[in-house]
Amino acid sequence: MAITDVFAESGLKVPTLTEASYVELASFFRVVGASYRNPIDIGTANRDEIGRIIGIVERDANVDNLIFIITMHLRTPAQLQGNVDLMINTRKRTTKPVMGIVFYSNGTEMDNAREVMLKLQEAGIAAFPAMERGARALRNDLQYYRFKRSSDNN
Repeated sequence: MAITDVFAESGLKVPTLTEASYVELASFFRVVGASYRNPIDIGTANRDEIGRIIGIVERDANVDNLIFIITMHLRTPAQLQGNVDLMINTRKRTTKPVMGIVFYSNGTEMDNAREVMLKLQEAGIAAFPAMERGARALRNDLQYYRFKRSSDNN
């Protein structure tokens, strides 16, 4: 999957989930047009279960960061607001960092994407218009964390 490749090229790992998470996802997840292997692609059939899916991933011991991808293409304002609210509510609830990648393909979508990214940033969620930029930011954050941790131990 493209996101796995981009994050790997940046020196990051996209981990497999724990077996317990896969068992729980398999109990209800419809895989036609989707995948519950990390990264998770919920597809259309699983939209009603998105809260449950996020909860499973959020609790997974192998997952350090939650990254949401929002595509602007053919989204209504209500759908976009629902995505923003979902991310903000997840950020409020979790101790794990939350990031948003907001894709757009034309000028109108770009304007809407800017608004979405601003809403996310105002809620304390890092938001980027491309996977590469998000991956670089996360890699830089990880390198800084490791540097601080090693300097604190000296």
